[in-house]
Amino acid sequence: MSSIYKRPENGIWYIQWIENGRKRKASLKTTDKKIAERCKREFEGEQDLVRHGLVDPRMNLDEAFEQWITTKTTLGESGHTRYRQAWWHLTKFFDSASIDRLGKIDSGHLSNYLGRRLTDGSAPKTVAEELLVLKAVMKWAVVQGIIRTIPPTWPKVKTPVASPETVGAYSNIEVRRILDHFRDHPAGPVLGFLAWTGARRGEAEALRVADVDLARGSVRIEQTKTATNFKNQFRTIEIHQDLRPILEAGIAGKSPCDVVFETTRKHRPAWLTQLLETACRQLKIQYRRIHGLRHSWISRMLTAGCPLAVVMLMAGHRNIATTQRYLTVSEQTGWVGRL
Repeated sequence: MSSIYKRPENGIWYIQWIENGRKRKASLKTTDKKIAERCKREFEGEQDLVRHGLVDPRMNLDEAFEQWITTKTTLGESGHTRYRQAWWHLTKFFDSASIDRLGKIDSGHLSNYLGRRLTDGSAPKTVAEELLVLKAVMKWAVVQGIIRTIPPTWPKVKTPVASPETVGAYSNIEVRRILDHFRDHPAGPVLGFLAWTGARRGEAEALRVADVDLARGSVRIEQTKTATNFKNQFRTIEIHQDLRPILEAGIAGKSPCDVVFETTRKHRPAWLTQLLETACRQLKIQYRRIHGLRHSWISRMLTAGCPLAVVMLMAGHRNIATTQRYLTVSEQTGWVGRL
């Protein structure tokens, strides 16, 4: 049951009810008692349909987002900030369209949102990320029984790369030349680790001594980007013969909780990027970012005959289609499997 009451300071009527043992209330946005009573009857009728599973339960957009984001336990502070910023833009649009619940959102609203944001001058990549956040929240709501389904079609956002020439993999020879260039440099160990494991930069910087098992010849990498639960929080990669001396030096005299590549934490974030960019210029190699070393490792594994599913697990991809794209690139560029 619910009840209505009027706030004396503004004369507006509110409705209050008990939900899951908690008292809830909401403004009816009217000063007319008859309208408030009609809203109360409509609300109680809707609640009755909810109890019988005939309509979706009432949950506003912000409530759904707040409950969803609590499930993202591996998300860092910057990720939380980015997701909340995306949700702010979404709710701003849906408020203007008088949409207060996830179940009211359809494909037409998504297309209108895309058009509105691009017209405002927002970057396509930013808008695409915002729609992905909305899709993730709606999928979560389906699992929770808050809504029955998500819109069947979602608009595709073209996100052109600003500098396409910097995207891709280094060749085998280029990787060797880069590693030789940094052989006696403080940045050499972490670049070697990236080249021999295909790890992401953040994963290399988070590597602990306890993650290195020289006896078994394997290294455990925490998947800071793609982990969804404790079962896929880590992946294991065999230690390459050229990587072993790097790891032996990195863990010598350290405790299990110590960081292996502490050098990267002593410099500004752009330190490693600028070093590699400068080295590529000196070596007359097309600069393909630090992430290019990961592309190189994945392509090398595939062209060496490693099964696609195995490479997917070692690379930490969520979807095998992501790994298949590297196979296409490898075939087109004539990769050789061994370094």
